[in-house]
Amino acid sequence: MCELGLWEAATCPALGGVLPSVYVGCSVQLLEVGVTSETPSYEDVVHALRTRLAGSPQLRHQPAENISHDLMANGYLPTEPAPALVRKALQEIHRDQGGAS
Repeated sequence: MCELGLWEAATCPALGGVLPSVYVGCSVQLLEVGVTSETPSYEDVVHALRTRLAGSPQLRHQPAENISHDLMANGYLPTEPAPALVRKALQEIHRDQGGAS
């Protein structure tokens, strides 16, 4: 059996060499070369964005493309979400806060 570190599990023959989804709500897509790609769900993006904005509220004034990259680069999401998904999440958060900036 293999020692199961998070990323080592991706190559563990006992697990079929497939990295398990460690992010709740993420879908795992297998690529032809056997590498996995995790696509964050809308709920994942909203949660990550709420968490990130709590510590860095000025981020909300950046373009969605920059926010998308920031969420991935700072470890809030495994991959960059689509900017349209980030914009939608920002709108929901704004509505939930009563429209306050």
